[in-house]
Amino acid sequence: MASLCNPSPSLQQRDLDDLFFGSSCVALRAVPGDAFCFDRDEWAVDMTASALAKTRARSKRLAVKDGGAADVVVPCIPAREIIISTTEPSQKDVSAWPEELQHPLLKVPLGTSGSTLVNRAVASGVRSCLVKVESKEHTAESGKNASKDTRRGSSYWYRLKGSGNHDQGFVVRHNSATPDAHGQLGKPAFRDIRGSAFIPTAMRENFMTAR
Repeated sequence: MASLCNPSPSLQQRDLDDLFFGSSCVALRAVPGDAFCFDRDEWAVDMTASALAKTRARSKRLAVKDGGAADVVVPCIPAREIIISTTEPSQKDVSAWPEELQHPLLKVPLGTSGSTLVNRAVASGVRSCLVKVESKEHTAESGKNASKDTRRGSSYWYRLKGSGNHDQGFVVRHNSATPDAHGQLGKPAFRDIRGSAFIPTAMRENFMTAR
């Protein structure tokens, strides 16, 4: 009874995490790819006619290499392109990032071989997750004898967008045709990829968030 009435600090924190961030735990696995820093000063809005044509082209359905119908839809924001504005971008070193976030991560089923919980990770919507990362222990010198006081740092939460469709990875969704108000063929069938944050959208979100 005492333990229920006076839970340990770690249990109290876990309860608060569950309340504010979620309790549906997910596992993560490092996958091929690169992590790089986004420097807003190196990006700009492209107002050229060629960039506008590229944006408008995304409203059309895409064909794939198998020669099938052009029925692939890529979600995007109807806005001007965000492009790299320098010929010499800064070094994309991510060594200062938490070690757990220095490579792309994909949500996988709990218990998957090679996966890690990264201390704590919970589902956040369909294609995203929240990851709790503890800052590393540090030592502080104090007094003439330079005695070291080891203290635990703070915890930080990060949202990973485009980290897989639930724990299924990146899946191709087949969407049936939908009739219009008169029962005639309205929107034809199409396919889209679920679980990914596509580059144009990801760059735009970074660009706007950093403003």
